[in-house]
Amino acid sequence: MGRISMLVVDSDPDFRGMLRDYFYGDDVFEIVGDVGSGTEALEWIREHTPDLVILDTILPGLDGISVMEELSRMTDARPRIVVFSSSGQEELIRRASELGARSFLLKPFRMDVFRKRLERIMAVPGESGEEASPGEARANRPDGLGQEISLLLHRMAIPPHIKGYRYLRESVAMVVRDMSLINRMTFDIYPVVAGMYDTTPSRVERAMRHAIEVAWNRCRVETIEQIFGYTVSANKDKPSNGEFIAMIADNIRLRLRMA
Repeated sequence: MGRISMLVVDSDPDFRGMLRDYFYGDDVFEIVGDVGSGTEALEWIREHTPDLVILDTILPGLDGISVMEELSRMTDARPRIVVFSSSGQEELIRRASELGARSFLLKPFRMDVFRKRLERIMAVPGESGEEASPGEARANRPDGLGQEISLLLHRMAIPPHIKGYRYLRESVAMVVRDMSLINRMTFDIYPVVAGMYDTTPSRVERAMRHAIEVAWNRCRVETIEQIFGYTVSANKDKPSNGEFIAMIADNIRLRLRMA
């Protein structure tokens, strides 16, 4: 299997050069092209079909959002897209997410963080030389963490056949492994899960919300209190997607440490 091919689209040649230097000789990712405008990006993508496009929102001619709108009309296989910008406007993030962006980064960003995010998006297994604790080893087994999550979601009376169940299961697994992700639901979790299931981040968000509503309508008060303690109450408004995922992940991390 070859390396993951990337196209960098940014009007700043120095920034494109910096990315090329960083990924030169990388075992997993390869920058196969870089262009400075939206029009060039569309031509390059249609001709070369890269696996991944690193796309700035501010470009001469067609901006990044316009490029994504054009790509959304492609009938052939479309590349995965990571959007970055010097602007963190909520509307810009929302629109990029609706158009299928797998992640959104604000400039400037650390290159090691950027690469790890690409690994998540492209489902590249990470490597670590650290010795795992018994609980972490159990979580890293093919069935270990998944079984823990499935058990809790089952106790919460979320039906496994609905899409939100699968999306919550993946999201909780990500947060168990990296709790900092819970603060980046829009940037990381929704886009990455959407990529796993070939859907959009906004649909992932809605399906999760529906699954949590089902849980709050079907689950017994005693079960909610057993899982979450007194941090939430079945008699009050249901938690947000992020709150629910964080509480489930925290419960599992505690159980794995005790195992």
